[in-house]
Parts: sequence; structure tokens; C-alpha cells
Amino acid sequence: MELKEEQKRVVFHDEGDLLVSASAGSGKTFTVIRRLIRLIVEGKARVGEILAVTFTEKAAAEMKAKLQNALAEAIAAGNTGLKEQFGEVYTADICTVHAFCGRLLRKYFFEAGLSPDFEIADEVQAGELRDGALSALFEELYAAEDEAFLLLVSRHTRRRKDGELKETVLSLYDFARSEADPDAALKEAVRQYAEERGGFYFDELEKDIRRRCAAYARPFGEYAAQFSALGEEKLASYAARL
Repeated sequence: MELKEEQKRVVFHDEGDLLVSASAGSGKTFTVIRRLIRLIVEGKARVGEILAVTFTEKAAAEMKAKLQNALAEAIAAGNTGLKEQFGEVYTADICTVHAFCGRLLRKYFFEAGLSPDFEIADEVQAGELRDGALSALFEELYAAEDEAFLLLVSRHTRRRKDGELKETVLSLYDFARSEADPDAALKEAVRQYAEERGGFYFDELEKDIRRRCAAYARPFGEYAAQFSALGEEKLASYAARL
């Protein structure tokens, strides 16, 4: 696969820090792999010196497999100095963010004040902990008769059931977690609602209402013009039949 110009700038960048920001499916993983391969094959970095973290096991496995293939090709072409590094790919820090953090904490658990046999919760366990924490928070606010919370419940629950409200809170939690600065993202969302006239959300609602009204007004105007063309006598006869 041939590199695009912007990808070449990433792959062959050497001096200073580099930030690459691109949408999903734009080829970020492919570009990172090509950059790692170049640095190692050219002797500018060793496999054991590299830290490459991803969000999925699939992407991490893909990076390792492609790096191994590239090293094998370079060794076959005569770069025998890479033989020693070929085996390092298996234990290299090319992994998910969670795996790297877990490895770091296991090595320095005493600095973090953790038990050496701690475990990382899987998706099911994490979901149970999250749901349990949310339920405990709701119960605490119910017991305290928090005024703002009770007002929220009264407006967003049906038949005294708060399941849908909890789902909304969790969706907001997931949204905030996907942002670089969760607190700032939530504060910005609140600010939009707090602005005069409702800010962005009101403006979009107003646009939608005007658009719908215009869609209905057009045919109504056409019908009115047709009735006007009938004349007073025909209009009177139609009115008498109603």
C-alpha cells in the first residue's frame, strides 16, 4: 500500500515531538506501523525501546504481526543484525493502554499502594461495579431528599421507576469518557443549556420548527389561492354543504 503525502510526513519524521490527529479508518495504525518498521530497520530504535499503545487487542496484534514480517524480510535481505531483535517483538510494549498500565502497576505495585496480586476488571465486572455505584448514589440522594435530584427524578421518570434516568446518566458518562477532558465536555454541555434562549440546542429546535412550518405553509398557500380563484358564489355553495 503506497503512502499518502501526509502519511509520509509522519513515517519519516525524526526530530521533535509529533502529534497525529485523524478520524477513524483514516489509516493511523497503518502509518504508525510503517514508522516503527522504518525506525527499527534503519537502526534508529530497538524493539525493546518502543512503546506503542492502542485501544484494541486486534490493533496491537496487527502491529506486532506486521513488525515481525517486516523484520523477517529485512533479515532475509541481509540485515542479520536484526535477528536478535526479532524475538523481542513477543515481549515488546506494543499493546493496549490497559495492558501497558497493568504491566506497569504490577512492576511498581508498592509505589502505587496496591496488592501485588491485583486483577483488572473485565467488561462484565466493570459494568457491575458501575451499575452498583450508580444505584448507591441514587439511594443516597433519595435518602437525603436532595431537592435538585428529586426535581430531576420527577421530570424524567415514569410510574416511580428510574431505570430510564439511570440509562441516561450512564450514556452521559460514556460520552464524557470518550472526550479528552470529560469534566470540560460536561461543563460545556451544561453551558449550552444555560445560555439565554437555550443556546445551540434552542437554535437547532427553532430551525426545525421553522422548517416544518414552511413545509406545511407552502401547500396551504396553494390551496388558498385555488379557493380564491373560485369566486364568492362557488365558495358560498361549498360552505353551504359543510
